[in-house]
This record gives sequence, structure tokens and C-alpha cells, in this order.
Amino acid sequence: MSRKQSWLFKFNNGKVTDNLREKALKAFRKAGWIPVRKTGSHVIMIRENYAVTLSIPMHKAVKRGTLSGIIKDAGLSVEEFVRLL
Repeated sequence: MSRKQSWLFKFNNGKVTDNLREKALKAFRKAGWIPVRKTGSHVIMIRENYAVTLSIPMHKAVKRGTLSGIIKDAGLSVEEFVRLL
């Protein structure tokens, strides 16, 4: 994990908190993802001409592995995602 990547996960024992969760949603919007609905505790996002649907958990804390997987599914690297924050 690079230094930029480790910055993203060095708070709250490796979990993503409320403030970062909102920033993450904005970052995915900047990357072209559109929220289409909220199902239970998840926001569902789609991107035009992209086969993957993102399901962003809106829990109090999201584990770093979960966020890493969502970033990968979105077709972004962690460095790109951090720049979008």
C-alpha cells in the first residue's frame, strides 16, 4: 500500500466514518457515477455504458476492505479516488 493509500485508511481503526462516507459519495459522482436510489442502508449508483452497479453502504463505519473493493469495482485506483475526495 502506497503512502497515499495508507492516508485514506489511517483513522478510526481502519474504518470509514460519516464525514468520509459523504466525501466518498461526492468523489464517485465526480467520477461519473449517478445515485439512482437508496435501498435500505445502501445508496445504489450506476454509470452510463458501464456494466457494474455500485452499492455504497451508509453504515456508521465501513471497513477499509469494503471501500477498496467498491473503488476497484468503480474502475478507479485508490490514488485516483483520493484525488477526487
